[in-house]
Amino acid sequence: MKKFFYCVFASLFIITTGCASNGDEQSERNQEQINKNNTEDYIQTSASIVSEINSSIDNVLATLEEMKNQTEQSPDSTTDIQAIGKKLEENWDQIEKQVEEKYPEFYEDIERSLYPLIAEAKKDRPNVVMVKQLTDETTQKVKAFKEVISS
Repeated sequence: MKKFFYCVFASLFIITTGCASNGDEQSERNQEQINKNNTEDYIQTSASIVSEINSSIDNVLATLEEMKNQTEQSPDSTTDIQAIGKKLEENWDQIEKQVEEKYPEFYEDIERSLYPLIAEAKKDRPNVVMVKQLTDETTQKVKAFKEVISS
């Protein structure tokens, strides 16, 4: 009789430990899948943000080019310079928070010339020489930033 109970107890023990280890393996596989999905989501989100920033950077660069052309072709047209300055500010505002969060060093560098440019362009009588200088400086910084995030 003791042998019977021993065999039953040993069988139950083996079945229980086998089920428990199978559950642990399943749990590990589930956790690995969750980690993989989270990593893929992060990569897709990061790629999406970079793509959005790239697109908006193109808009900023186009507006800077427009400002440069305006100051070279019609430097006395203050209303056009003011309008382009406003447009530049709007384009930058679309991505400003994302750039500040993800690329704080570039954000600070770009804004050292961008905000003075916007402020100068908004004046009743913008200093065209200053606008040209700040436009060139900002364009170089934005292009350098675009190169880094595009690679």
